Amino acid sequence: MDFVKSRRYIGFVVAVVVLLALLLTACGGGETPQQQGAAAQPQVSEYVVPLAADRPELQVAGPGGVLPCGAGDVQAWGRRKFNLADYPECASHFPNLTVYCLDGSARWTDATVSNVSVSADEGTVSFDVQQEGFCGLFPQ
Repeated sequence: MDFVKSRRYIGFVVAVVVLLALLLTACGGGETPQQQGAAAQPQVSEYVVPLAADRPELQVAGPGGVLPCGAGDVQAWGRRKFNLADYPECASHFPNLTVYCLDGSARWTDATVSNVSVSADEGTVSFDVQQEGFCGLFPQ
């Protein structure tokens, strides 16, 4: 008789554990808040997302009164690349290009830009940026 009672007890315990595991999974209990937030973050491309040529940002002169030949959204801080195929207006200035970004006062600045490099092999202008928002390609 003790054997039958112990088998029922073990079966009951297993059923309760399985039920709790299912409930926790259904409620999202299997992930920490950091894991849940990370899953919600969209992927950011290393390439700058081009802005349309008629955007008002392209009419704002940069240092020395020079207008950008192209601009785009960097989306986040980090290493980014302008793919020059996306910026035909900049082709005549290649490889003499640099990068400035719009600050909070709608002025082009390189205060948040570093390590600008031009690659003829890749057809890119790479740079490190420490801001979100719009950055532009400028002839030097």
